[in-house]
Amino acid sequence: MNDKIRRLIYRTVDETVSPAEFEQLQETIRNDDEARDEYLKVVAMSQALTNLSTVESMEKSIAYAPVELRSPGQDSVTKGAGFLGLSGGGRQLAVILTLAASILLVVSLRHATQLQETGTLLEQRVKLGDGLQGQVREASTNYIARITKISPGVVWGKGASESEFLLRTVEGDSIDVRQGLVELEYYSAAKIILHGPCVFVTSGANSGRLEEGRITGRVDGDRFHLMTPTATVIDLGTELGVSLSETAETNVHVFDGEVEVRSEHSGDGATSSVSLTQGMSARVDRHGAIEHAELENTGSYIREFPSDPHSDPSLISLVDVFCATSPNHVNLSGVIAPDSGEPDRRPWLDEDGPGHRYSAGLQVTAWHPFIDSVFIPWNDGVDLDIDSMSNRVDLPESQGRTWGPIWARRKINGSNLNYRVEDFWGTLTLDVVMERLSKSEIGMIGMHANVGFSVDLREVRQLGGTPRQFSGIVANLDNSKIKDADATEWLNANRFSADFRVFVDGKLRASRLDFTRADGELELSVDLQPTDRFLTLISTDADSFDGFDHVVLIDPVLRLDL
Repeated sequence: MNDKIRRLIYRTVDETVSPAEFEQLQETIRNDDEARDEYLKVVAMSQALTNLSTVESMEKSIAYAPVELRSPGQDSVTKGAGFLGLSGGGRQLAVILTLAASILLVVSLRHATQLQETGTLLEQRVKLGDGLQGQVREASTNYIARITKISPGVVWGKGASESEFLLRTVEGDSIDVRQGLVELEYYSAAKIILHGPCVFVTSGANSGRLEEGRITGRVDGDRFHLMTPTATVIDLGTELGVSLSETAETNVHVFDGEVEVRSEHSGDGATSSVSLTQGMSARVDRHGAIEHAELENTGSYIREFPSDPHSDPSLISLVDVFCATSPNHVNLSGVIAPDSGEPDRRPWLDEDGPGHRYSAGLQVTAWHPFIDSVFIPWNDGVDLDIDSMSNRVDLPESQGRTWGPIWARRKINGSNLNYRVEDFWGTLTLDVVMERLSKSEIGMIGMHANVGFSVDLREVRQLGGTPRQFSGIVANLDNSKIKDADATEWLNANRFSADFRVFVDGKLRASRLDFTRADGELELSVDLQPTDRFLTLISTDADSFDGFDHVVLIDPVLRLDL
């Protein structure tokens, strides 16, 4: 199947296809099994990224998801709608077009039969050694929250769950802080600050369990359930503080909004509840009795995480730009799925890591304050959209896929973390990444070939100052040499090299071509003009194989004229 048909498939799901193109794709799908299977895979991916939480349901959605009819002649959504057809205001679920009802029904039934015969995707792919089997299955559901900030000198307790490299947590993870502050942000919009000593468990997508210490929380959106050994606190969209005493008393204080406090009496099993609004407090004793109370020291609750002082106002870290979720909120890590443009929450699938992602056209990241768009280049590399203003470039042919998400991680000084799966990307790459990250000044951005993203310089200028130069160190953390000795012939037959290019408004401004880990590191810099709009960084494979091409951008910065 050629790239032209693949583009038509994605444009059909995006609802940007013309009537003539729609007819062309319909005819192709009637006669081409490969194109038909690709269409169904894209439909499944589209739905799974919006409303399905497990790999199994992603597989079943092809056979069971309802189909909403839409004429291809109707007005299409804008390019900013992205892969899921999400408009800037409504963020509505993408409409799934029906190419031919009979074809879709037949193929869906065939797919359902295959599921019965071969099992789910998770069952097919999780074939691990004893050492990793339990760890990967433990993290087989989507990530539900992530650690976004850590105070200097934080001390972790022995009860802490092993961490994921990008600091995301799954259901049941325990965060044990003996000293310092840790900020935890749920994807459901709840934000929790843990005050050490504290033990907190991410018990669900919209719930947590306080087992020791105190927290402050702010909830925007759905109800958040906070459990303690003696109470359940239902946050109805507010800011609150909760602490647990050594005698299992739960103290609740509402800074803003409204909460409901419920408890179960230990003696007769009866329940009690009380509503609290701004400025009110309550205490639940170890037996479940609730009483209104005046908490003596509400000032001990830290409501805003201490900001990091910037030593040089003339520099902006591109790692911080990538990790930001608002103009004034910088996180320790950032993760964007290049095939959807959404924050990446997909689970581990096997011991090799997060798996391949395939070309899906330009994905506009309207939710991000500074990143304009992300993309995986098409196989042919021709006429590639690289930003939302339709700047296009031509690249060499590639495999049309990448490995995992685009990621960014800040360096964390003085904080030792144990990681859940030793081999994050495959072939012990995590060790190499962590070693180089520890020697960085600021942090790194990971761009395994083939992938790219564009920074909106106009939005960066809103922070104050005009970017006048981009600079960063480019390296390939190829770790192929540690491949098993029995693969010597295969290793000798392949050269694991990558290309890296820097574009400004669609014009090539710098590049590093055909480099491997043995070629070392190279600093690139590009001068910028006050009128420049988009800075685009692209990593591609330089040979016929994309394996081991883990390109990283070390300590990338924008230098400003103030």
